[in-house]
Amino acid sequence: MIGPDGRFPPASNTTKTTTSTTAAIGRRPQGVEKWIEFERDARNHQIASSAPLHRSRFFSVPLHEGRSGASEALVESILDAEQFRVTNRICKGTAIEVGHRAAVLTAPFGQPDRIIHNCQAMLVPIEVKPRSVLPDDVDLVAQSKAVFKELKALSDHRYMMLTDDEKAQWNSIVHANVAVKAVIQVNGYACANRRRYSLITTQSSYWFIERPEDRPDVLRIAGPIRTFHDSPTVAQALDYFIGLAMENPTTPSPSESTTSPSGCRATKLLDQPSAIFTSRDVIEFKEVDLLPALRSFATDNSTVVQTVAFDSTNYATSMALKTVDRLTCPEIVEQLENEIDVYHFLENMQGRTIPRLVACGFFQGGEIAIIGTEFVEGRHISAADRSLFDCVRAAYMSLHQAGVIHGDIASRNIIITGLSARPVVLIDFGMAHEATPAKIQSELAQVENMLANLH
Repeated sequence: MIGPDGRFPPASNTTKTTTSTTAAIGRRPQGVEKWIEFERDARNHQIASSAPLHRSRFFSVPLHEGRSGASEALVESILDAEQFRVTNRICKGTAIEVGHRAAVLTAPFGQPDRIIHNCQAMLVPIEVKPRSVLPDDVDLVAQSKAVFKELKALSDHRYMMLTDDEKAQWNSIVHANVAVKAVIQVNGYACANRRRYSLITTQSSYWFIERPEDRPDVLRIAGPIRTFHDSPTVAQALDYFIGLAMENPTTPSPSESTTSPSGCRATKLLDQPSAIFTSRDVIEFKEVDLLPALRSFATDNSTVVQTVAFDSTNYATSMALKTVDRLTCPEIVEQLENEIDVYHFLENMQGRTIPRLVACGFFQGGEIAIIGTEFVEGRHISAADRSLFDCVRAAYMSLHQAGVIHGDIASRNIIITGLSARPVVLIDFGMAHEATPAKIQSELAQVENMLANLH
């Protein structure tokens, strides 16, 4: 359990990797538009009079043209020493800070270059680019519309749900426009962390981005706000933007509206620094509350163990616990996040056709994402279970009737329990998505093919 001091291990200071970047570009917005009122509202925003005096509070700062060819690392250093330093001085005495992701208690999904945080959690992900990649005069709204129109021809807005051929098309389209790649990248961080606001900067220009709460798959982009602008100044715009993020920091992930059209998603999600145990009460727990693994099952990207939580208490529960390191496998965390969505959406099927959701959240200060379901005793289906093939078909049909495609038809995801009341249980919903008539027919054909080739 959490100690009386409420402390958790600090987040890891992990270097940004290509894997994290690839995972972050995995969501295409449905639309993009100009955030028209932002500049007007920022222009009228008054920084608190108690804030320390600095020229950028009131006046423009001359542009250093010699920095135009700077590397991303150098741009980050300049930001830390100049604009972000000014913002942190303005916010001095509060919990708000602009800086490295490692400074926050609950590490964010993915690895944004910089973040705005309140010490507890990230409020805004920041993507930093040099001007050689993102010119000051680029029209991000127009270019994003053009790229998103091309990507819309693909079968899904999520990179992980595309076929290999479609992923190749996605990469070709996105990498051909590095400016829009930055938009998709920072939007990936915002979606994965359910954040409403995000920011792109080259140090000389700033673009402020919002995902409206009622339209989480649409981006509103304001900017560029230049360092030599004085109405508003960068300091004004950042201070106003931080105020918006503090007041209402969250917007659902776009995939939630796809997988959970009725809005039944539970609040016990991957927002907590410790795992959430979903029993008769909501209880926070940590690894110390688990028995050592009774059995372990290796998968391609995660580890599943049978364990018992809260042994010798009224809450003792045997569970299948899946763990994923979100710093080294952020794209797999997205699958785990999707699986939690599906379990909540299929709440009425839990304990029957699918396992009962037991827990979800984090371990180790936010580095390890977990999902725990009841441990279903049994074995994987084989050709010897021909008498249960109709039960398997019925299980998938009930899933389809509920509006969900399983997405990963394989014998390893079908458990034969040996119980007459519950002979078949389907598991592993990381690839599940919204059902359509065509997808239902396709998946039923895959089920038949799988059954015909069992050994």
